[in-house]
Amino acid sequence: MKEDATPLLLDFCFNGWGMKFAANYDNQINNELYFHHPVLKGEYVFCRNFILEGGSIESDGKGSLLTTEQCLLAKNRNEMNRQEVEDFLKETFNLKQVLWLKHGYLAGDDTDSHVDTLARFCPDDTIVYVKCTNEKDEHYKELAMMEEELKRSVLWTAGHTVCFRYLWQVLFMMRNIIACRNLCQFSDNE
Repeated sequence: MKEDATPLLLDFCFNGWGMKFAANYDNQINNELYFHHPVLKGEYVFCRNFILEGGSIESDGKGSLLTTEQCLLAKNRNEMNRQEVEDFLKETFNLKQVLWLKHGYLAGDDTDSHVDTLARFCPDDTIVYVKCTNEKDEHYKELAMMEEELKRSVLWTAGHTVCFRYLWQVLFMMRNIIACRNLCQFSDNE
């Protein structure tokens, strides 16, 4: 947002989750809505030199952003190193800090570990995150390392008490099942 409270409409590039899926028309939508069908109010800012999906970042609204290295540093997205990406995010979103997660893996995830499937900021300085308690599960080690990493990085950078609440992995899997079911129902009705 600008100093005069005008919203900034940041138009990032989308490349089909790292070129895994066709996205030929996706990048035309914002431009079309802003310039040809003015339904969006604010100042348009061209950011298509940077690939960014909404689920790849999580903000607390207080100057902190959470993301994963697997996603934002993937070579199929931005050809920048970690410091360059972090500097860009800080400048673009007026951030104080970017918290990077090196760990966090969910089987079948086409997004290269979007943070929104792993951890989320909540009100009252709370972070919810996915946890696997079954040591034999393929996710156990990565999610346990992510949990420790998350607690270490946030606690010393936030400078105050942060509350952590974990969600079992099954809740996130159920969300995906429900989304698929809804999509299939929509497709069947066409």
